[in-house]
Amino acid sequence: MAREYAECERIKGIAEGLIERHHAHLGPARIAYVMKERDPLGNLATVKEPREGKQRRVARARLVPQLYRLLTGYDFIIEVDQVLWDMLELEQQEAAIDHELCHCARDEKGWYLRDHDVQEFREILERHGLYHPKLEQFVSIGHQLKLTFEPRAAVNE
Repeated sequence: MAREYAECERIKGIAEGLIERHHAHLGPARIAYVMKERDPLGNLATVKEPREGKQRRVARARLVPQLYRLLTGYDFIIEVDQVLWDMLELEQQEAAIDHELCHCARDEKGWYLRDHDVQEFREILERHGLYHPKLEQFVSIGHQLKLTFEPRAAVNE
């Protein structure tokens, strides 16, 4: 049996809080929040395992094409996979929605989907190191956060 979609108020609530705190530019955006639900019989067999090098996505932001925007009133759709979503803690769910909201952007030409700041293969990093300034910046921020957010055991010692 096929999986179905349904609007999800729980995801909308998480997103609205994130928009208020971190994504003020999305205030005027009309965003639909949908859950790709489990098979009604609870079968996970309908969920295909990804091919090597492919990952299933917890969530995905989509830009609504102009014609459908006219018909639906939505600028973006954030789709969440219930099977993967239910495996996450609340903080991880918030991070997943925050990530998708980062894709949603607007400039003088209108709404669009932003690319990731960094997209690279592990092997390239192993072979060539931090060959690009964006990679250097990304790793630098990671180091700063690691210094700022020590593991609890180290803080208590």
